[in-house]
Formats: sequence, C-alpha cells, structure tokens
Amino acid sequence: MVDQKIPTLLILALFCAGTPAIAAAVEAIAPAAEKQEWQASVVIERSIYSHTSFEFGNPFEPYQTPLSRLEFPLNTWWGGVELRREFSRWSLGTRLLTNLTQNTDGDMKDWDWDDGTAPDQLSIYSVSRCRIDPSYQARFDIDLKVSDWLGLPSSVDIRPALGFQWQRFNFMAHDGTQWLYLPPAAPEPLPGDSLHFRQDYQLYLVGIKTKYEWGRSAGSPPSHIFFDCYWAYVKGDNEDHHLLRPGFRLTLEKTTGDAWFFSGGVRACIRNNISAVLEMSYLTIRTTGTHRLYNEPFEIDFSPDGHLKIPHLWPGRNPLF
Repeated sequence: MVDQKIPTLLILALFCAGTPAIAAAVEAIAPAAEKQEWQASVVIERSIYSHTSFEFGNPFEPYQTPLSRLEFPLNTWWGGVELRREFSRWSLGTRLLTNLTQNTDGDMKDWDWDDGTAPDQLSIYSVSRCRIDPSYQARFDIDLKVSDWLGLPSSVDIRPALGFQWQRFNFMAHDGTQWLYLPPAAPEPLPGDSLHFRQDYQLYLVGIKTKYEWGRSAGSPPSHIFFDCYWAYVKGDNEDHHLLRPGFRLTLEKTTGDAWFFSGGVRACIRNNISAVLEMSYLTIRTTGTHRLYNEPFEIDFSPDGHLKIPHLWPGRNPLF
C-alpha cells in the first residue's frame, strides 16, 4: 500500500478476487507508526479457470431440466484501486475494479435440449468467441480485532469481518458456430454479435480474517501469512438478449442463494515500505429463482410462476426458448 504522505509508488498486485486465481504482487505500504492514515493501492488482477453460467428447465411436459444452459468465461485482466484505513482495534476498506481487456480466454458455450420427443438428447450446441464489455467489481468491508481479547500472542491477528460486494459482468458472444443434432445438420456459422448477457451479483458477506506475523522491526512492516474465509447471502439479476432471434427477445432472471469465498497467501517484507505478495483466491456462487421471457414485437411475456401472455407465435422451434 502507499501512504498518502509519502511519494506515490506504483503497486503491482496480480491476484484474483471473486474467481479462482493465482497472483503475485508488489505493493508499497506505510510505516506501522502511521497506520491511521488512509492507504491507497493500484491493483491489477488476473482471473483463471473462471466462468458464470445459468440454466433453466422446461415448465411444460416433458419437463426436461435443464432445457438450456449458457456458460460465459471470466478469464481476463482487471484493474482498479484499493483504499484502506487501519485503527488500533478495527479497519475498513474498499476496492473498485473494472476489466482492462475485452477478449476472454475461453469461449461462450450454449447447450439446448428443446426437442420434446427426445428430452434427454442434446438438440443444439454452439460455441462463440466472447468479449467482456465494460464490467465492474466493488467491495467494502470492515473488521474488528479480537485476538488480544482471546489471549493470543501479538503475532496472531484474528478479526471477524462484515462486507458487501457488487459485481456486474457484461458479455457479448460473437463469431460462433452452431450444431443442430435433431435432426443432424451441417455446422452453421454465426457471424457477428449474437448474444448479450448481463449478470449482476450482490454479496452480503460475513466471515473471519486471520494473520500470523513475523519479522517485525521499527519502521518496517512485518511479513505474514494470511487466510480469509467468508460466507455470503447473494442476490442475482441477469438479462439475456439473443440478437439473432426474431423480434426483441429477452430472458430475465432474479435469483437468491449463497456463496463461499476463500483467500490465502503470504506477504514477505523485502525492505522498508516494499513487500512481495503471493495470494490464491476462490469464490463460488449458487443461486436459484424466477425466469421470464419477454419479446415485445410478438407480445410475448411469459414466466413459469403463472404469468402468461403469448398471442402470437412464429413458425419453427418453440419461441419461448
């Protein structure tokens, strides 16, 4: 971190918050004697082995589940700022990130089982290149030091923590290929933009932050290992716009569920105000809720909870899905 009273240094932190990642970081941090000042960091993050997905079932016979599943890769670079202020008993901080690159490492994938006569057989599969349009992650947390109340040595720091995290991901699938299996057909190209998907998550976090320090000296931050664990209540909201379907076709979902977040690593002090950090993070989210299909030109407004308005249908496959 960089204390605002000392010359500004570039902090390079390569880690993943909210998705599986491995990161290495270099950060400038303020002397221990000035912990009560705001500290600022520039953060660069890389997500790996990461995706967000959604699926829904058929509300009509034969009730196959899933009826459709879509998966969007999150493997890209993120960057932003982190602010933190430490006090003798507690600390608070915030982090704001946005995507630095558009193209993702990995393809968007779409599976459909929409043939009612063969509900267990995959009927349509497509793979498309994927980019992330402007997307954001924001987090706020506050923690309380209790290790001395528990009679633990000064090298051990345990802190209950509360937080809130908001994520918005904007995906655009483009330049893909589609395969039809029922009946079999030759691969069909999908040139240009084909599907826009927006996913929002709100995470209400509660957890524990732990740290073990060594090598403390005057004017120099101690090295330490750390491990954080959070559980979260989650609210989700997404919108899927199939650009190649007739009309203006949207599916919208509102969901709730929970999440687990784990983060651990080591920070080694190199010299005054300079540390090297290695961190690994993992976040898993699972939500369920309501699904709605809307297509204004065809006056379609449908959700399995009972709301149904379908005055017009067009030829071909089931327009609901």
